[in-house]
Amino acid sequence: MSSFLVTLLTSSNLKYLKTCYESVKNQKFSTINYTIVIIVNTLNDDYYNIVLKEFPNDIVVRTECNGRAGKGHNSLLSYFNEHEEFDYLIPIDGDDILYPCALQRIEIYMEYNPDILMLPYSDILTKDHNKGIIHYGIENRCYLNFNNELDMRSQWYKDKASPFEYNINDTNTPGRLLLMSRKALNLNLNYDEVMKWYDDYNIFLQIFEAYVLRKDYNIFMLDDKDIYLYNRLNEDSVTELFKIDNERKKVDEEKQFRRAIFNKFLTIRNWDLKKLTFLTADFNLSFNINQKVEFVKEITKKMELEHLSINTNSYGQFYLFAKTKNLKELEKFFKTVLE
Repeated sequence: MSSFLVTLLTSSNLKYLKTCYESVKNQKFSTINYTIVIIVNTLNDDYYNIVLKEFPNDIVVRTECNGRAGKGHNSLLSYFNEHEEFDYLIPIDGDDILYPCALQRIEIYMEYNPDILMLPYSDILTKDHNKGIIHYGIENRCYLNFNNELDMRSQWYKDKASPFEYNINDTNTPGRLLLMSRKALNLNLNYDEVMKWYDDYNIFLQIFEAYVLRKDYNIFMLDDKDIYLYNRLNEDSVTELFKIDNERKKVDEEKQFRRAIFNKFLTIRNWDLKKLTFLTADFNLSFNINQKVEFVKEITKKMELEHLSINTNSYGQFYLFAKTKNLKELEKFFKTVLE
């Protein structure tokens, strides 16, 4: 049986790390053999010691830190490379969350003998509501932005414009590395260790180019909304920090990105994302909206979030949208909410 290494990368905020850890430990219906390793990538000695104390029975490793996310992400790849007892790596940011069925769904995709699995989108926990994104307020704590039953793949093709033509700040990274095999280490993938926010853009480009050039690797995108929950509640996260002094940082980040891709990635500059192969799990294993909401209610109780005034003005629009598009589950959910 294959052995999986699940790494939780953390640099601050213990309460989110504990929530992430519990979400991985409490997976349902999966027979995957996995080991959790907590990677602490921080300049803060106190935080490292706190993590050691909080997880006395788990593997906790401190790696060299330069204050950039890319250095931390590369430390996960290095740890995987050094520990040959593991066949696959599942890297998770320590403030994010796995849905309870996540490993069960990954287990299904293992039938395709993947070397790399990428997630093009995920559900999001956030303090902000956006009328253009389907969202639901969670008990005056946060909003859950979810993608259930929407044709996100077509939207993804439209939204992820070419970084060779547009600024990365206008396109965002097209995918998250969800799984890699030991064989995929031979591709020498790496995150950018200088960039502050888009460190993962470089690795996506490397994977995309490997897909085009290397037919001996099984690389897939997952059309799956029931695996990963991205946490934008963490005020220490790069997404939140990016909002401060935004315009200057956008310019600096763009300059670094241009240096990183100069005279590289010539084979994918036509930006034909439709070349990438998508996989979809059995629909019967989907994690429906009601289940997601109940799950998020439970985990947010443990996060000690400040009170938030939830805006419900868009719920009627979401209901009409779902009804017009014949999205039955979404329609039923918001109809119940509005009653």
